[in-house]
Amino acid sequence: MQVPSFKNFRGTIEVVDNERYVTSGEIAILDDQTIEITELPIRTWTQTYKETVLETMLQGTDKTPAFITLVSVTVYNLCI
Repeated sequence: MQVPSFKNFRGTIEVVDNERYVTSGEIAILDDQTIEITELPIRTWTQTYKETVLETMLQGTDKTPAFITLVSVTVYNLCI
């Protein structure tokens, strides 16, 4: 079975079954107040990621409390 690849993608690609894969980006915890997201999962737009993942981390849900405090967001778009 051949795993798909994407040029310059630094995240991970995991096989679920013969036809499905899960991609993950890269995130680093720089210190107690700073995280750095350097790679989003394949086919994930920045705005969608902010709305679905970061908003949940900031505001929490009915089942989990918020666990980050937003100070600022800087978006770097790199087109190669």
